[in-house]
Amino acid sequence: MCPNVDDVSVCESSFTRALLDREIMLSCLADAADRSGAAEFAADGPARRLIQIRLETTRMRCAAARQREEARGLRKVPRRPQEEPGELRSTRRKLINDFAGMTTMLELSRSDLAIARARAEDLRSESLALQAEARQIRRRIRSRGGQ
Repeated sequence: MCPNVDDVSVCESSFTRALLDREIMLSCLADAADRSGAAEFAADGPARRLIQIRLETTRMRCAAARQREEARGLRKVPRRPQEEPGELRSTRRKLINDFAGMTTMLELSRSDLAIARARAEDLRSESLALQAEARQIRRRIRSRGGQ
C-alpha cells in the first residue's frame, strides 16, 4: 500500500502529481482572486470563469489519470515472491511424480475395464452358445416327438 499525505498518494505517477500541483495552484489563485475583490475576478467575470474552467478541467484530467492508473493496476498480474531454485525444483519434481502416479492409476483402471469388458464378452458368447444349444435340443425333441 502506498502512504498518503493529505489524501495524495505518494505512489502516483509524475503526471498525476503534476495535475494535483496544478489543481492546488489554481485553487490558491481562485482564493486569492476572491480575497482581492477585483472586478475581473468577480463571480461572472471573464478571468474568474477562465480560472474555474481550468480548475474543473484539471480536476477531470486528474480523476481520469487516477482511473487509468487503477485500471492498469488491475490488469497487471501480481508477481509471486521468487522461489528458491531448490524449492522450485522440488515442487516440479513433486508435481511430476504426482502426475506420473495419477497416469499409472488411470492406466490400471483402463486395464481393469478392458479385463471386465473381455469377461463380459466371453460371458455373452457363452450365453449365446448355450441359447443355441438349447434351441437345438428343443428341435431334436420336437423332431423325435413328431416322428
